[in-house]
Amino acid sequence: MKPFRYVNVWVFIGMLCLLAVANAVAPAPAELLKTENRMATQKPVLTAAHVFDGTYFSTYENYFADHFILRDKWLGVSRTVSSLAGSSGDSAPQVMTFEGANVAVKWTAEAETADTDETDDLKAALQSTENAGAQSEEMEAIEGDARQFDNWGKLLVYGDSVMEINTSNPEANAHYAAAINTYWARFKDTCNVYSLLIPTRIEFLKDDDYREMSASQRDTIDDMRTKLDQGVQFIDVYDTLAAHASEYIYFRTDHHWTQLGAKYAFEVLAEAINGEVPQQLDRLEPIEVHGYLGSLYTATSLENLTNHPDTVTYYKGLPDHEMRDDKGKVIENGRVYALRWLDTPQKYGVFLGGDRAYTQIETHAGTGRRFLVLKDSYANAFTPFLTMIADEIIVIDPRLYTDDVDQLISEHQITDIIFVNYALVNRWDGYAGLYEELLAPNVP
Repeated sequence: MKPFRYVNVWVFIGMLCLLAVANAVAPAPAELLKTENRMATQKPVLTAAHVFDGTYFSTYENYFADHFILRDKWLGVSRTVSSLAGSSGDSAPQVMTFEGANVAVKWTAEAETADTDETDDLKAALQSTENAGAQSEEMEAIEGDARQFDNWGKLLVYGDSVMEINTSNPEANAHYAAAINTYWARFKDTCNVYSLLIPTRIEFLKDDDYREMSASQRDTIDDMRTKLDQGVQFIDVYDTLAAHASEYIYFRTDHHWTQLGAKYAFEVLAEAINGEVPQQLDRLEPIEVHGYLGSLYTATSLENLTNHPDTVTYYKGLPDHEMRDDKGKVIENGRVYALRWLDTPQKYGVFLGGDRAYTQIETHAGTGRRFLVLKDSYANAFTPFLTMIADEIIVIDPRLYTDDVDQLISEHQITDIIFVNYALVNRWDGYAGLYEELLAPNVP
């Protein structure tokens, strides 16, 4: 029996060696992990600084996990076993860590999508839209460290939904209002200034115990509103969204609102600008596309979410329009709905084709109004409706745009500046700084 004493040990060692060789010689996997809507971790660069601060080893561990041979099949086996064991994620609410969405940092590359193939589109969008917090090595932090807040970067998993947990930051709130006030002071002779700060789904969760884990967005919004100059027109969409909270106005697996939620908010803005809601709004035809797993699925990869995917709805019947980039080139066939994105995992990209530094939309509405929209990605689903009340719409994402807006406002004879952000943008002090950086220096 002695010759067989160490058979198990040698078999185990042999299996480890076999796996090591297999991983070494296996073809490089796709950079895009389509089943998880994210980019695979890239092999870290070996430097003394990265070794000593620990980032090299932690990144390499993620790189190895993402590039493990037959990774998707092993994950499938794991999920099947978990499901059979009764741990599908339905049992009880839980809190998970999340790097954050709509992060207030400057991105180094734009999500340009025109005239590229599908994989390049997805790579660009995933690198610059949904998971900005995961790309710290490629981004320049603007102000502050969001991790100073104990509850920052947390997700609540509740039933078949995932929601970002809000944290209170009065200083960031005040800075955000001050930035908007700066625009009002500079452009008040030629432009109206509007502000929309949009609550997220967790604010309307019926379960008080779990909703109260998140700082009140009503308080955040009201606090910011009190700090705005009287000349700034605050568009309060909170009560409107609360009244429709039982409807499908937020995604379950994504941090964004649906276009139905954006539609209700647009009605409030249209009333403020024109005194009425365009009749054409009621004649729009909703088109549904099923099977969407969004940014918060990407952050959690919970099996329960794959069993309850979201539906993306967009609306046919908008006024005639044409969409261009900063070079005047027609993008997404000139339409505010980039329909090709509906055939990809990144379906929220259907709205404007994702986040871009600059987007210009021209209509024939004949209203005499020209909008400048300063925004995060919540505005992507909102902006298409503006084609009903404006002749021209310029959309600027401050995380990507590098020029100042003063000349742009003058050249395009902008009549209305509209800030559109979700309320959680003020969890950290950064977005206000991005807006301030868009203004030309040394202008009174």
